[in-house]
Amino acid sequence: MAITPGGALAVLAGRECRAIDRALANTRNRHAGIHRARKGIRSLRAILALAEPMPDHATRRIDRRLRKLARGLSALRDAFVAMQTAQSLAVGGSAAPWHAPAVALEEVCNQALRSALATDPDFAARRSELGRIRQALSALPWERVSPQAMARALKRSQRRTKRSEDDARRRDTVGLLHRWRRRLRRLRLQLDAMAKASAMSPYVVDPAHPRRHMRELKRMTDALGRQQDLRLLRRHLARLDADHRSPAQLRLELRNATADAARATAELAG
Repeated sequence: MAITPGGALAVLAGRECRAIDRALANTRNRHAGIHRARKGIRSLRAILALAEPMPDHATRRIDRRLRKLARGLSALRDAFVAMQTAQSLAVGGSAAPWHAPAVALEEVCNQALRSALATDPDFAARRSELGRIRQALSALPWERVSPQAMARALKRSQRRTKRSEDDARRRDTVGLLHRWRRRLRRLRLQLDAMAKASAMSPYVVDPAHPRRHMRELKRMTDALGRQQDLRLLRRHLARLDADHRSPAQLRLELRNATADAARATAELAG
């Protein structure tokens, strides 16, 4: 018997739950695990947004819990990204002035991780919450999801992404750029989920976006992400004491890097 459209989404959701749990259990490389867990949560939320028509109260409640789980890892991920961005500038620019802040940011990153693990040893509480979310997902009436409903959800995501792009082009603000990036990323994840679902269910039509289009979405998301990484670095540098900041030269290099990232984004956007 052929798998239904909703059944295909349920399989994908189950896979993501298992991948998130494995990532949170990664003791060899905690930062890589945190990164993978956050990616998995984003994918899971994108899959859930394709699942129509579900009881709104149930899907909204699960989505809120997933968002809360992701936010609980945000500070850890942000500290790691700030450290990595400082290290990348040290390699690409004048290494000497970036050495002290990069070392200081590494300690900030490691201290944040130690504090998180002291509060939630081995991320046991987070994994328990994920287990409860997984049970709630399995209880959803996935059989109600039709291919037409999935296509409508995808179209809505495409319209929202286009509106965000238009808004960001009209007013180049941090908030609008960040929203555009989030919606671009969700659209890419949903296109990927639809392609995977179509491979499992004959009822799901693959949107059949060419690989070139998917690569363009990825490049744009990455370009916007680079700007976000530089903003994170700026915020984390501001929290360091003056001995670690070497303000004048670092501010200049950071401004130049931000300008380069903005130009790269503008070129991709056309």
